[in-house]
Amino acid sequence: MDESILLRRDLTVPFPEPVWPEGIMPVLFSQSMLEELHTLLSIGYTKLQGDVPSLEVWQNRLLSDPEFDAELLFVAQAANGALVGFAHCWNSGFLKDIVVHPDWRGIGIGEALVLRVFEACRNRYHKQCELKVKPANIDAVRFYKKLGFMKVPS
Repeated sequence: MDESILLRRDLTVPFPEPVWPEGIMPVLFSQSMLEELHTLLSIGYTKLQGDVPSLEVWQNRLLSDPEFDAELLFVAQAANGALVGFAHCWNSGFLKDIVVHPDWRGIGIGEALVLRVFEACRNRYHKQCELKVKPANIDAVRFYKKLGFMKVPS
């Protein structure tokens, strides 16, 4: 099985402000979104990123995790009200999940979400943001490197 690699982004190096694509806006997370976010995660993640547990298991793990902070769950919503992407960052500055619905990829939602994570981490005095990705997930690795993430030597 493919082991994940650790990537790190230095937050002391400048990064641009998030730019949201037309018709997409950031919205505050609320627990009423959990079912739709779980569905989005299930649709958006492939076997390259890992399995998504049932809604009940995922929700319980998320809300009981000591690293969880609702202010670090960033949601992108389309003009029609659909939730089309989200990024979930832990208190420690670790980007736990990011997903954009496949029909909405390639227009900048993922980049805007990650840049929003960078802002939040920097505002909490983190000097870096980390994440793990499977090396076989070539598109994700390319995306993260474009945003300044670098592989952490083992």
